[in-house]
Amino acid sequence: MKFLLFPFLILCFFSSLLYADDSIELTPQQKQFTKLLKEIKKGKSVDIKEMQSYILYPYLRYEQLRKNKKAPQTAVEEFINQYKTSPLADKLWSKWMQGFIKEKQWNDAIKAYQKGRGGLASHCYYLQAKLEIKDDVELSEKEAMSLWLSGSKRPSACTALFDLLESKGLIDNNKRWQRIVLAIDKGNNKLAKKLSKKLSRQDQQRVALWINFKYKAKKYLKKSSTLKLLSGKHPYDHRILLYGIKRLSRKDTDKAREILSQLTKKYSFTSQEKAEASSYIAMQDALNHSPYALQHLAAIPDKYRGDESNTWMVRMALQQGDWEKVLIAIESMSETYQKKEVWKYWKARALSVENRIEEALSLYEELAENASYYGFLAADRLQQDYAYLTNSEPDRSDTIQMLITENIGIQRALELFKIGFRDQAKREWFHALKVLNKDEKLAAATLALEKNLPFVAIVSVAKTKDWNQTGLRFPLQYQNLIEQHAEKAEIPAAWIYGVARRESAFDANIESHAKALGLMQLIPPTAKAVAKKLNLPKLKKYDILKPDINIQLGSAYLKELLDKFKGNYAKASAAYNAGPHRIPKWLPEKTLEASRWIESIPYKETRKYVRAVMAYTTIYDHKLNHKKGTNLRLSDRLAAIEPLETSP
Repeated sequence: MKFLLFPFLILCFFSSLLYADDSIELTPQQKQFTKLLKEIKKGKSVDIKEMQSYILYPYLRYEQLRKNKKAPQTAVEEFINQYKTSPLADKLWSKWMQGFIKEKQWNDAIKAYQKGRGGLASHCYYLQAKLEIKDDVELSEKEAMSLWLSGSKRPSACTALFDLLESKGLIDNNKRWQRIVLAIDKGNNKLAKKLSKKLSRQDQQRVALWINFKYKAKKYLKKSSTLKLLSGKHPYDHRILLYGIKRLSRKDTDKAREILSQLTKKYSFTSQEKAEASSYIAMQDALNHSPYALQHLAAIPDKYRGDESNTWMVRMALQQGDWEKVLIAIESMSETYQKKEVWKYWKARALSVENRIEEALSLYEELAENASYYGFLAADRLQQDYAYLTNSEPDRSDTIQMLITENIGIQRALELFKIGFRDQAKREWFHALKVLNKDEKLAAATLALEKNLPFVAIVSVAKTKDWNQTGLRFPLQYQNLIEQHAEKAEIPAAWIYGVARRESAFDANIESHAKALGLMQLIPPTAKAVAKKLNLPKLKKYDILKPDINIQLGSAYLKELLDKFKGNYAKASAAYNAGPHRIPKWLPEKTLEASRWIESIPYKETRKYVRAVMAYTTIYDHKLNHKKGTNLRLSDRLAAIEPLETSP
């Protein structure tokens, strides 16, 4: 219920309890474990021998080794060998290799290395050792340079390796500029500034100007000193200058276009450079829903329009109903882009308008095989039943029993969940999944649902990339609460399900970096405002996390938005994600088909969010109401989007 540029499945964006929840009833052994772990973390010396038979003993031993800076190499090695199937071994791997590096035991470091274990730190130690003994030098240098040549900061463990590269002359000013470009493209200005310190004074000024353009483009483009510095003599002058124009266009496209036109007369920009800048400015027009955006994008020759430009050309053409340009833009996309469901669907729509019916039907039939937003829209066009919504789950009991009795990682994860160590439990569980085949992962997901761990189940299925597993991906969690509050709020339970599934995947305890809480990811100010309207007592943070209260507040807020937007589910869902104040800015000039409007939403996260919520609502509506014959098709819930004049 917030505008965030991330998908919920990225676990690191959420936090949960670090220690056992006080409400959980612990056994004496579990209590002893939590007590000892806290003491070790505080730096106390404790005897853990009595816990050796406990399944979570490795966590105590790991913490001892981690805290002990002088831990013997043999002790670290013994732990890694004994618990190599645990994520804890990965965490200690770089510490183990670091010991060999400190003692210049290069061969031992090489022997200890395993690809993918210990992260970048271990990889850097390994390459450093290879270069120190001059083993496979050319390949090692190439690998090391690929690690260095990144827009991201690298761990301190890589410093010695990079120093070696520099001493060999492999990192020169040209390479520094390449990495500065990567850093700026990634928004890592701190790294770019650090890298520039070894450049000439003038080049440092260039980098500083590049960084300043991000937020103060208009100010610096006005300065004569800017044009003097970026005279075109340096290989990156054009790129820096055009970056400034692009940044200016985010606030003022007319001014950006004017400056680009002026500078084109002075600078010898290539056709590609001019096209890229023009495309970017036109995309900003599209984001602002300018009526001229389509005209500007279409004016750029096909060969110079990139995938992102073509994407926005399609969106603007959809908004204006120009199906010819929809087709032109899609067919100008790369093969990778054209294979995406979204562009297959809109290509089919455009082909049908062009009376190329057989081609359109072929695409619709291909899409309709999937239980997805575009699959449902395609099935609606074909008037077919939705795929995969009536499939029954196979019996996975034997595989589940095998996981419970034989997979130590799953066993540790389940025990961690029992004592409330949710973050550690998730890491252990998903680490254990790495070596499982698809059927075993689906069995693990089934087990997670049996243990009332829907979030874990949903992510486990996601690891298989089988998006048609609707039984496991869309469990009916909290059914009584959701149906109860749906009835009170007078909104469909399926819609509440769709929102909760997208927001939290039914993990009631999560908190996002934006401080959104619980099943329906409510930010406290909104939660408190809704609670006040419902005459509920003053809320504390942990009140908002309680499923009953969270669903009650989320449902009431959905009802409020649905009323505000006159029963339009697409607009209300977009408002739940991005905020109701943004919706009027995104409305069309004339009544528009909802699916076309959704495609034109400026924010990627909100576009994806609305599509997901609408698809998930359709799936849950089928689960809840199909037997009664009252479920709706996706298109039935996508009411047309009216222009601002007739909107609230």
